[in-house]
Amino acid sequence: MRMPKELALHKVTLNLFEGDFQRLSVYYPRPGAGAAIRLIIHAHLERLDSKFNESQAAQAPEELANV
Repeated sequence: MRMPKELALHKVTLNLFEGDFQRLSVYYPRPGAGAAIRLIIHAHLERLDSKFNESQAAQAPEELANV
C-alpha cells in the first residue's frame, strides 16, 4: 500500500469491533493497521466522490432541457 505523503493527517478516535484492529494488523503488517484504515477510507471516499460526480453530470442535461 502506498501512502499519499502530501496529505495532512487529522487525528480522530475510531471505535472498531472487537478484534478487527488485530486482524487488520495481520493483513497489513508493513504499513500497519492505522495506515491501512486511512487508505481504505480514503479510497472509499474517492469512489463515492466519483459516483456522486457521475450522477451530477447525468442530471445536468435534464436540467438544461427543462429551462
